[in-house]
Amino acid sequence: MLSNKLKSMPTLNTFSESRDNNFNLIRFGAALGVFFSHCFPLAGFGYQGKEYLLGFVCLNVFFIVSGYLVTKSYMDCKNIKQFFWSRILRIFPALFLAVLYSTFIIGLLFTTLPLDQYLSNLQVYLYFVKNIALLVPDIPSYLPGVFESNIYNSEVNSPLWSLPYEVFFYIVIGLLAYVSSAKKNIRAFSITISLLLLICYAIFVTNYSTRAADFALPFNKEAYRLASFFLLGVVFYLFRSKIVLSHWIMLSLYVLIGISTFYHFIFVAVTYCVLVYTIFYLAYIPAGRLRSFNRLGDYSYGIYIFGYPTQQAISTAYELPFFIYCVVTFLITLTLAVLSWHWVEKRALSYKNLHSSKSG
Repeated sequence: MLSNKLKSMPTLNTFSESRDNNFNLIRFGAALGVFFSHCFPLAGFGYQGKEYLLGFVCLNVFFIVSGYLVTKSYMDCKNIKQFFWSRILRIFPALFLAVLYSTFIIGLLFTTLPLDQYLSNLQVYLYFVKNIALLVPDIPSYLPGVFESNIYNSEVNSPLWSLPYEVFFYIVIGLLAYVSSAKKNIRAFSITISLLLLICYAIFVTNYSTRAADFALPFNKEAYRLASFFLLGVVFYLFRSKIVLSHWIMLSLYVLIGISTFYHFIFVAVTYCVLVYTIFYLAYIPAGRLRSFNRLGDYSYGIYIFGYPTQQAISTAYELPFFIYCVVTFLITLTLAVLSWHWVEKRALSYKNLHSSKSG
């Protein structure tokens, strides 16, 4: 009887091809969470546990959604050139604008150096080029004389640290899918991704549950963390026909979290898997007026890449009460994000089918 009930329930595959979903709203909420978590340290309140966890979880949400939608994008693209071209258009035009904003607007306004010295300093142009190119492993967050007296001194746009990982995952997923002929035979690709997920997730859970000293690994622990959530999104897309979306299942999973609290390792492993299920439940099941948010646009990326330098600038220029500081910096950031979406990102994405004519 239970088996029959499960078969009658909608799966993730039932909704996956529809554009009528809540992903824009989820990403907006995640961007807002990251932005708000930065308000505390940049306004002088330091990172408390809850604020750090908010930013931590919200960044994970970004990578979950990205893994799912990027895999769908590959399957929808006519060839691998179109796939990589669409990824370039999604990341780099707005990034160029944000780095330009940080380097030649924020930098010029807030550097303590004379303007001619600032503009002749090689570090300015290295910052500009490396942040646009997202050179791995470390992109610089320092501009000469900028924010040097701030609490988080010399940090111009710290959140950009996650973007090289994002781009790297795009490349890996695209190449693995292409080499394994994922569109014709999904099995080899699914097995490969599942094995990678098991390895990365085991390392992530171990690192974030035992609090032991980091053991020798080819990459730092943040790489395994972000890879875990990106791959969880990929796996949810690959196995979408098997994943049932039900509020009863979700409630049961949260009960499981409560039961798992007796052992921290299991608690961490279960909690973040439940987070992934929750994201896709919220993306597709709640409907009605929530879906009207899609008409506004996708402002999440703009909030993520314009927020930090704006927060640093306002904390340098003014001493504001915390609530006023949050409101002012958010309104400025949101304005920049809206302009970025409508003037740059949306227009850039209109060219994503440029490489769709040739097979590959």
